[in-house]
Amino acid sequence: MFMDQAGMLAGCVQEQMLEPLNAKRAQQQEIQTLLQQDQVQIEARRAELAAGRQALAEVQDLTQTALNA
Repeated sequence: MFMDQAGMLAGCVQEQMLEPLNAKRAQQQEIQTLLQQDQVQIEARRAELAAGRQALAEVQDLTQTALNA
């Protein structure tokens, strides 16, 4: 009888406390993964923008040189 009660109590603890905690942990890990993916995309976009800025500066320099010639 005591073992049955202990088993029932363990099941209740599992259901009421551990399952929600595990679900929350899984959700937090998923959010962390999404944030990391977003950070990679942000860095890629920054690199694209920097390359575009460099290309624009080169065109401006060429234009200024041509106008001054």
